[in-house]
This record gives sequence, C-alpha cells and structure tokens, in this order.
Amino acid sequence: MIIHEEELLKLAEKVVKRYIIMGSIPLYEHEDFTMSIVEKFLQKKKKIEANYLGKANKQTYIIAILNRMCCELIRKEIKHWGNLPELQANNEKLSIEQTTQHIFIRDELQLLARTLILFGQEQYKIKVFLAFFFRLPVNSDDLKQYALKYNDYVNEIFKSNKTKPKAELYTIMALVIEIVEQKSIKPDAVRMWLMKRLNQIIVRLNGSETSKIARYDKESVENLFEQYCMEETYTDEHIS
Repeated sequence: MIIHEEELLKLAEKVVKRYIIMGSIPLYEHEDFTMSIVEKFLQKKKKIEANYLGKANKQTYIIAILNRMCCELIRKEIKHWGNLPELQANNEKLSIEQTTQHIFIRDELQLLARTLILFGQEQYKIKVFLAFFFRLPVNSDDLKQYALKYNDYVNEIFKSNKTKPKAELYTIMALVIEIVEQKSIKPDAVRMWLMKRLNQIIVRLNGSETSKIARYDKESVENLFEQYCMEETYTDEHIS
C-alpha cells in the first residue's frame, strides 16, 4: 500500500473538516490538527502498511485510521479547550451536542443495517451495486456472498470501471448480473431495479420510529451508506 504525502494531507484535511463541521474541533485548530494526524500517521506508516489486509479500498482504510487518530487527539486537547474561560461555556454545550450527534449517527447506522437485512439474501447484491454506483469500495465479504465463485472476476470488472460516467455504470452492472446470475438484462432494467431498492430503503428509514431527526433522500442516504461502508471497513481491518 503506497500513499503519497500530498494525498495523505488531502484526506487528513477532509477528516478534520468533518469534525469541525460537527462542532468537535474549534475552527482555529484546523491546520494544527491536520498536521498532527499526518505526522502521527507517518510515524506509524510501516505498521499501518503491514496491517493492511487488502479487504478495503486503500483510501477508505486510511480515512478510518485518520478518523481514529483525530478522535484520540480531540480527547487529548478537549481538556485544554475547556480550561480557556472564553471557550468553557461553549465546550460544555458542544459536549452535549457531540454526544447527541454520536448517538444519533450510531442509531442511524444500526437502522440502515437492519433495513438492509430485511432484503434477505438480496441485501448483498444491493450493497455491492450501491457501493459501485456511489463509487465506494465494494466490501469483499458482500461480494463473495453475491458473486460466489465469480467474485474475483467481478471485483476486477468493478475496479477497472470505477471511473466510468454514471450513465455507463448500469451497463457494467448488467454485465455482472449476466455473469453471476446467468441471465440477460438490459441496463435500463438494472437502473429501475436499483432505484426501486434505493427508494425502498429511503421509505423504510423515514418510516422508522427511531428515525425522527433525519428525513432521508437519495443524497443523504448516499452519505449514510458511505459512513456505513467505512464502519464495516474499520471493523474488518486490523489497524491498531
């Protein structure tokens, strides 16, 4: 696994910006936090590379590690922020908001997982195709469950076509269905199937008693699904 410092810096900035938006890091700490987690990553680079199992996309794997490093740094620095008189009251408020946000995200991820399980064996096909459509890493275990003996071949098809225009992705998915399911299907039929399943997921998420804060649409489900994929990667890969 090779990552250039410029790419690492961009990913670190993305991670830190997300925590700033959530209110977990003061805006003025943006540059220091970014450089701190980059430095920490580089210090452990050999160990991180040795622990990379290849299950996850390289970028997703690195983001998961940077997220953990960022959380560790927040826990270390939050006491200092709390001791500053001008920030103390605000941090007390942020602490409550951060806890609420964390619980909410956790609950929504669990809700998405339960929603996908309701599709039975088809859940693996849905997760594989949604990941490909959203240009996210395809989970290797989901691919094995769906593609069975064709998983290596299908994985190469997905990898070599991930930069294709979205309009062409349905043609690629139709090819995968032909290989795995031994049936011919038109790209437009794949599009209708995938959009139908995506809409079903949205309806189930919005109709749940545990989902009272968010009203999901295709864009917000994409964001939630990306977080879900990241959580799966973080669990599957040994990165300590």
